[in-house]
Amino acid sequence: MLMYSEVVEYCNFSEFEILKHSDHALLSKDWAKPENRQAVKKYFKMQCTEEEITHCNVEVTRLQAWVDTEDADMCRVVTTHEDSNPTFATHLKAIQLHCRHINECLCMRLKQIYNLPGYRGPPPPIATSLSPVIASSSELHSAAM
Repeated sequence: MLMYSEVVEYCNFSEFEILKHSDHALLSKDWAKPENRQAVKKYFKMQCTEEEITHCNVEVTRLQAWVDTEDADMCRVVTTHEDSNPTFATHLKAIQLHCRHINECLCMRLKQIYNLPGYRGPPPPIATSLSPVIASSSELHSAAM
């Protein structure tokens, strides 16, 4: 029976060589053969792929929901401040346009994922909440300054 402290000591001093040459013929065991160890590693990696695909499908759904929610929130905040603080609302519109550009890139990538032949996640939304941003170019130019 090996104790953890002994194993650590063996590792430090490379004393596992003793086991190689013991009466148990460890090197002739199936699990000691490199090709069998490689096959077992690949087997367990394959076992994890289904779980990883499921995890990725969940993350795709979460990203889509985040993009839709962020855009809806920005629209709501801009609308809220248009009457009370037009300068701030114009600044928010500029930020919203920047975020919209990034979100459209994300939506494009999400659409590519939805169209993958092996995609088994939830179906894509019919339409995202990316609503038009109403801002004149002069408002955006003044907001950027």
